[in-house]
Amino acid sequence: MYRKVNVEIEGEQPLECISPPGLSIHKGAYAILDNHDVQEFVKVIDWIEVEENIPAKGSEPTLLRQATLQDQAKADENKLRSKMARTTCEKIVSEQGLALHIVRIRYNFDRTILHIVFTADQNLDYAELIKKLSAELHTKIDISQIGVRDEAKIIGGIGPCGRTLCCCSFLDKFASINVKMAKIQRISLNPTSMSGMCDRLKCCLSYEYDQYREMSKTLPNHGKKVETPDGSGVVINTNTMAQKVDVQLEDKRIITYNVDDIMLDCRGGGNCRDRGKCRSRNH
Repeated sequence: MYRKVNVEIEGEQPLECISPPGLSIHKGAYAILDNHDVQEFVKVIDWIEVEENIPAKGSEPTLLRQATLQDQAKADENKLRSKMARTTCEKIVSEQGLALHIVRIRYNFDRTILHIVFTADQNLDYAELIKKLSAELHTKIDISQIGVRDEAKIIGGIGPCGRTLCCCSFLDKFASINVKMAKIQRISLNPTSMSGMCDRLKCCLSYEYDQYREMSKTLPNHGKKVETPDGSGVVINTNTMAQKVDVQLEDKRIITYNVDDIMLDCRGGGNCRDRGKCRSRNH
């Protein structure tokens, strides 16, 4: 029996590791992690007991020990050194004329690796940057390019809804978002209305898309001729969630009806999506 533990490295996604038998650890504690011979200072998020034999040593990230006061002091020093390394990195980037934006820089616990994350509008050749940084800082450089949505996830912020950004609170992966999702939900196609802090389409456009898509199937298209309890008219607006339709009658009155109270009229040769409600026999 052993424990599977979820830990958090500052600014990164939670990582699953193992806690060997005999190591006393609790939720919220700080610990030292051996991630394939790379030591990290981590915070324990949660853990579960596993009724299995412990995996072979070195096969999975493993907690070494609970962090001491000296470990905490070293972690704080690493944060300061990371800020200093960022200044050096930005200087070298400027000298090389590279069009990139540094999102995060951090040392691992024993400062054998400097992790650099950046965004750029295009793929860059940063081999020379790695060479110069390694010579200047005397450490191994691990550098990676991410997208702007991943940048927002790292930096965080408050969305227009007043809540913490979905990407840095509960979203584990990004869904594919397109303008069609905004159209079917009758959201303004103004880029300001559709875009999140990352300047990409908002992730929340996908949350109710399937429901809107299904419920819109019961509604007639704009401009469709319909029969109402008050006579013939043309659909000029629809409310998907309320399942209501605004109809302009032949006498120019505009009346709102429940979708169940109208009958589609396809006698003009059009195609309706709900033949069960159509009064035409010419299909």
